[in-house]
Amino acid sequence: MTLRTTWVGTFMLAAMLAVAGCSGTSNTPNYYGTGGTGASGTDGGGSGGSGAMGGSGAMGGSGATGGSGAMGGSGATGGSGATGGSGATGGSGATGGSGGSTGGTGGSTGGTGGSTGGTGGSTGGTAGTGGSAGGTGGTAGTGGTAGTGGTGGSTGGSGGTAGTGGTAGTGGAGGASNCQNAEDCSNSSTMVCDPITATCQAGECTGTGTCTNASDACVGQIANPTVGACYPSCTPFTTGACNNSAECLSLNGDYTSGACYSRGTKTEGQTCTQTDIDTGCAAGMLCIQDANGTVCRKLCEFFTSSPGCLNSQQCTSVDICSVTGGDSASVGAKCSTSSAEGDICGGDGKAWRGACINAASPGGGGTDLTCLKICRTSANDCPTSQSCKGIFTDTTIGVCQ
Repeated sequence: MTLRTTWVGTFMLAAMLAVAGCSGTSNTPNYYGTGGTGASGTDGGGSGGSGAMGGSGAMGGSGATGGSGAMGGSGATGGSGATGGSGATGGSGATGGSGGSTGGTGGSTGGTGGSTGGTGGSTGGTAGTGGSAGGTGGTAGTGGTAGTGGTGGSTGGSGGTAGTGGTAGTGGAGGASNCQNAEDCSNSSTMVCDPITATCQAGECTGTGTCTNASDACVGQIANPTVGACYPSCTPFTTGACNNSAECLSLNGDYTSGACYSRGTKTEGQTCTQTDIDTGCAAGMLCIQDANGTVCRKLCEFFTSSPGCLNSQQCTSVDICSVTGGDSASVGAKCSTSSAEGDICGGDGKAWRGACINAASPGGGGTDLTCLKICRTSANDCPTSQSCKGIFTDTTIGVCQ
């Protein structure tokens, strides 16, 4: 992420006051650099549900099997054959009785065949078998009447009507994904992380276009941005610059322009994470890369005689207290040959008041560097014999020459 990125400038502890054509190699704060990269993100809404499939019709039941007629009984000696019983469902007809015993009078007419088979069976009952012949000497018994086969089972039930398939659900509208950095969005070159909703949105402003709310500040969230996000604007270091849950961070070096960022909860010296929309720290602090790691440090007003940093810390020109050291040269003196152009210098115990600059050719680099006082181009910060020359990408500040 980048902080204090106005439309063309990049701002971090080591990156606000970029000297054109320079690059730093030391571990001290330097007035140029690039923003970090955030995690990748993905946008997208949920898909609509599919319609339920219709139920299948139940199959019709099969007809019950019809009973078979009972067989007529054979006549006993001299007796009449018994009448056949009604066929039980699905049963076979009973075999007819045997004829009378030998020597007896012939039995009367053989018993009547079984009654009609049971109705409703799918298979007809088996016909009754006639009675056996009468005993010897007797008149042969007449065979029983064959039972009538049962009526076939009823037709099977009709199949149920198939259910109609449910209507497919409509796909959900593409939802905005949550974010903390522009890099969390699917395309950080065309999208931004909105500072109010913390969601990925299409670029809200450009270098030539203003925000919908004209009073908002258009701030780029990546290095070399083509689109920006709209932040509530504010005036740094003024009472009530933002609401109670936001911090006013300066967008330039002379405190004339600022943007409101939400606050975190970490306190002085605690490890923290800063994002494109959140300071990562409690009120009055900012998460920075310092000599002790990424920690919360107090914001300070650089162009005051007593910026108010804690012991062992000094204010830098990006308005943050730091324990990181700089070149030991005082303002007007030569910097160490090991320093790079843009390194801080001129420490007075309260602030690092200068930057190591190639006085003959600012931005030319080399080892012949002088600690020049940092100044505001719109204010009278230089000695009477000098003026503030804007040599940085942030044209609101420069060095006294």
